[in-house]
Amino acid sequence: MQRNRQLERAAGFIFRWRRLWLVIGNSLLYAPPSGTRIVPERRDAMNYTIRNSFLKTAIAALLCTPAVYGGVVLDFESLHRTGSTYFFLPGSSYSEAGFTISALAAGNAPGGLLCSEADPGGGASSYWAGSTGLSACLDNGTSVLTKDGGGPFTLNSIQLAPFSLVDYGGNAAAIFSGLKMDSSVVQATFNAPMTMSFATFTFTGFDNLQSVAWGHVSPFHQYDNITLDGGAGTPEPYSGALLSLGLCGIISKTRMRRGKHS
Repeated sequence: MQRNRQLERAAGFIFRWRRLWLVIGNSLLYAPPSGTRIVPERRDAMNYTIRNSFLKTAIAALLCTPAVYGGVVLDFESLHRTGSTYFFLPGSSYSEAGFTISALAAGNAPGGLLCSEADPGGGASSYWAGSTGLSACLDNGTSVLTKDGGGPFTLNSIQLAPFSLVDYGGNAAAIFSGLKMDSSVVQATFNAPMTMSFATFTFTGFDNLQSVAWGHVSPFHQYDNITLDGGAGTPEPYSGALLSLGLCGIISKTRMRRGKHS
């Protein structure tokens, strides 16, 4: 799944910047020194090889940047346990894959609690939505998502389900507020479904974030499978450096070829 996303994003990146690739690629085409004659067939073959080498190196550089073109999924499976209700996590935070979710009490006060729903294993439970989720378990509490060590990240999607359809009902509103690195704020509101199962919601514009916060308000919700970019791996600023290194290699190789024919 993540490999397919890498290929799709690399292809999209190349397509969006196709004019730039053409300009750079054409600048690399073989041009014999003044006064040198070369048959058209040989020149076209050399140019074809150069174009192919350029494209392959560009794609390779893009695919070698997991922090940008790879994803991180917080699935909370490390919390999985069997039971018929929910259980509280020790402390007020949970960490996974280079990210941390912290719980705040009402009014964004410290001392919040996180809880996870137990798997009934075929038995009955009014809290189980089909997979291990997480929730800020205090009324009007808040979940805050941050990247360990700071740095920007992108929030792509999240799954929401009712906390308990039987006890509290469904259609709980979750208001997400993302604080960006430039201190601007982006918001989105989703409603948990009216069935005891997770539904996926996709974010737009939740990039270059330093944190995301959302509240736990009646009739309450739980969340699972948070997908993000910018997690553990090569830091995002180095993606351009990798591509530049590939281009420099092609330029050097091209110059060497030109020198051999001079």
